[in-house]
Amino acid sequence: MTWSFQPAEPADRSAIEALLIASALPVTDLPADLDGFLILREGDILAACGGIEPLDPSTGLVRSLAVAPPRRGQGIADALLDALEERAAASGLTTLCMLTTTITTFAQARGYVPIPRAQAPEAIRVTAQFQGLCPDSAALLIKERPAPRT
Repeated sequence: MTWSFQPAEPADRSAIEALLIASALPVTDLPADLDGFLILREGDILAACGGIEPLDPSTGLVRSLAVAPPRRGQGIADALLDALEERAAASGLTTLCMLTTTITTFAQARGYVPIPRAQAPEAIRVTAQFQGLCPDSAALLIKERPAPRT
């Protein structure tokens, strides 16, 4: 099945926050403009959301990836992560990081490799997620992507 992900707009904020809260994910650090976020709407219902926050010219943080409970298990998260990764590659990001307590197996199946938090790149170490929004028990996973050919 194909889904049509759209860039999130500030008007989507309350629906995104509700989905993240229902998924036990933090909302206090969401960017005001929701830049880098994609959503999937089904009528008036927000079915999924996720974003990539650029941390430096080459590194991005995959964050706030959530699918509404009735829509889980249908491949939406795979398709959403594909769409986010495509946007990240198009913007020149070559390293994607993820902090998670729940989707480690999913992320590893998608090519993300767990690394010790002590080996976190500096760009990740300074984020609010790394410094406290995500618990110390959150796995840190990294996916290196080849730089696009010029």
